[in-house]
Amino acid sequence: MKTTHSTSIQIVIFSILLFCVGLFSCQSNTNSNTNMTEANATENQETKIADEKKETEITFMISNVEDDINGNESTITAVINGKNIEVTRATNCNAVEKEEYESMKVPNEATWACKCWWAGAGENFYAIKKDDKVDFYGKEVYEEMEEEYDKWELIKTLE
Repeated sequence: MKTTHSTSIQIVIFSILLFCVGLFSCQSNTNSNTNMTEANATENQETKIADEKKETEITFMISNVEDDINGNESTITAVINGKNIEVTRATNCNAVEKEEYESMKVPNEATWACKCWWAGAGENFYAIKKDDKVDFYGKEVYEEMEEEYDKWELIKTLE
């Protein structure tokens, strides 16, 4: 009978030990899950900050369609972060190199410029990036243009 009583005590002690181990392991998982959730939140916040700092990618395309009367009909399209946005249409447009900016009175910080010319008149355009937006400017140009009319105007702000 002593064996049965001592076995019962051992079973009770063993049960208490199992209960304690189970209790402490649950608390450990809860803390572990909390730490994992906090780590994920920090990682998500870092990703969000990185996304906010991501530079706006912009390029411009000029599509020319031949016109027997007016030369080429040109469509200027901005590609901003992969999205195409038609900006304007003009005649006989060609992109220009940065070396030509000064002679066209294009600001040096412009990211892109073009000139459109046909039969003694045309239009010039340039784009300048400001933060996450792009300002697109244009002006009419013609032979023997007077200085007072040689002014850039904001045509569109692209986002």
